[in-house]
Amino acid sequence: MKDNLNKKLSKKTDEILLKSKVKPQYKKTNTTKEVKNISTDLNNPTINRNITNSSNKIIDMSAVPSINNQVIDMNAVPSIKNQMNQLPQNQLIQNNFSNNRNSYNKKININSNNVIHNLNNNLKSNLNAGSSLNNCIEEDDDIINKNTNKSNNKDTPTPSKLTTIKDKVHLSMKLKYKQIKANNTSQTYPMLVTLTADEIENSKTSMDLVCVLDVSGSMQGMKIQLLKQTFPILLDLLNENDRLSIVIFNSSSKKITPLLRMDSKGKEITLNRVNSINASGGTNIGNGMKLAFDILHSRKKVNEVTGIFLLSDGICEKDAYFTVNQLFKNTNYCSINTFGFGSDHDPILMSSIAAIKDGNFYFVEELNKVDESFGDCLIGLQSVLAKNIEFAIKPIDSVVFKGVKIVDAYGTDGTWQKNNGTYLTSMKQLFSGKSRNFVLEIEIPKANVDSNLLNDIPSVIIANAEVTMTGLIETGEENMKLSSDLSVDLYNNKKEISDGEENKDVMFNFYRIKFAMLMETCKQYSDKGNYDQAQKLLSDYFNVVSSSKLNDNRTLNLQRDIKLSIQNNSPDTYKVSGHHYMVQNVNCFSNERSNNCNNMNFMNNNQNVYNSKRIEVKSLKKNK
Repeated sequence: MKDNLNKKLSKKTDEILLKSKVKPQYKKTNTTKEVKNISTDLNNPTINRNITNSSNKIIDMSAVPSINNQVIDMNAVPSIKNQMNQLPQNQLIQNNFSNNRNSYNKKININSNNVIHNLNNNLKSNLNAGSSLNNCIEEDDDIINKNTNKSNNKDTPTPSKLTTIKDKVHLSMKLKYKQIKANNTSQTYPMLVTLTADEIENSKTSMDLVCVLDVSGSMQGMKIQLLKQTFPILLDLLNENDRLSIVIFNSSSKKITPLLRMDSKGKEITLNRVNSINASGGTNIGNGMKLAFDILHSRKKVNEVTGIFLLSDGICEKDAYFTVNQLFKNTNYCSINTFGFGSDHDPILMSSIAAIKDGNFYFVEELNKVDESFGDCLIGLQSVLAKNIEFAIKPIDSVVFKGVKIVDAYGTDGTWQKNNGTYLTSMKQLFSGKSRNFVLEIEIPKANVDSNLLNDIPSVIIANAEVTMTGLIETGEENMKLSSDLSVDLYNNKKEISDGEENKDVMFNFYRIKFAMLMETCKQYSDKGNYDQAQKLLSDYFNVVSSSKLNDNRTLNLQRDIKLSIQNNSPDTYKVSGHHYMVQNVNCFSNERSNNCNNMNFMNNNQNVYNSKRIEVKSLKKNK
């Protein structure tokens, strides 16, 4: 896929894009460092005592809070409970563990009188116990409540489940020209394969989500406070059928909540735990992601959609990519979305980790917009209609054309595989109201029949696309298969194709993917300090797009984004934030992912969906 750019759009385009060959930033190696076990600085002391009260009754730990592993029956000690309620909120000991959660299978015995005595003697020294991660209790995952069809929150729409999605997903193929001439020379044209999902109102797919949060020393102060303020908005977007687990990491890692159902009790517990975290230590993304993998891999029950949110603000060891890739490369059950907080993180690392599972990378330059980034990504995951989508696109010979072949397929490194002339690619998830467009180039050989016979052959099929996927429906999952042929009308040599008949969808997506690949080339120039060359390539490409026959809103927005990229490659901007935006936007334009952290509005047929999502997130933020 390296020689994608030397095609026949125009001589000018070819000159601009000739050098756009992208090398992967992180290559797979046979050597991966072993992920260390969780370090002691984030470990909890083990609780394995059997406890009874003075009546020798068993106390269920799922309903009992603790201080420094001293188990307290709060209902039996109202005076102590009242004292604790007077503490500042961030110092309160969590005493709201759900009575109906079987957090521990073990039953624990202790003499409650001794506990009360110990608590009275040590209360003052334990005021900060609620903010210490060393006092978190390890709980089991919540069960999935499949019988809950309606949310208790009147403001949360009831998810609409489908009995089938076969009439909701559509596959199509288009060529640059609807009509082509069957002549004595070969012809090469851009070809577009599009998979589209109808927008389903109030469709929210239940999910298992693990948030992996950087709590290293660089997160101290405003960053960690903004992160805590973000979580109420994030939780408001989750319903009681969703499950959320929180993992924190610095040089080590810790699960501070298991997969809890996001009912009112689960949200309360999650917020209290998040509000108790402190920032210190180094940064080891590999350890945090290893723990997230363990949480998901050990599930006894699985929700319809699984995702990981990784947030970090710092530079991590390069081995983090190889660690995450080794863990997740062969899994089909989750997506990974990454959030780079501020300008100090490694955007290439974060983007590469997201790409492992077909996820999105968000550059959160304005720290007060991290909630909008989380919300934008989360609402997308909630609208998943299908998963594990596989494409196979192949040329088709006919009586007119013998030896039709696909000569190129556009995308970032690793997007495509080739098998005997058939091009293969995949995507993890398809969202409600969204389409995904793939651009290839097909070579049509000279006609194999006499031109006088073409009047009897008005059209021919030159290519076929097949897609398999797993639909998410009310009764579980359905396997489905779609197929589409690319048919073109034929003209003989005596007829001419008039100007203005280019397919706008094909050409816009052709310009879009070429721009994504050009940005990768310009980023490499600017990384070496050659800002003038990067800006020149982008300026020349702007002229190509602006002089095209396309003048719709999405093309005008594309032109605006090219101008923005020119600004991002100026020396002062590139060093501060331009590099991060370029990395993010390569992914966004390649995979058609609108991002609320920039100004891209280029996906016309998806924009109403994205706008409605952002309005919902911003409304929640405003009301907090």
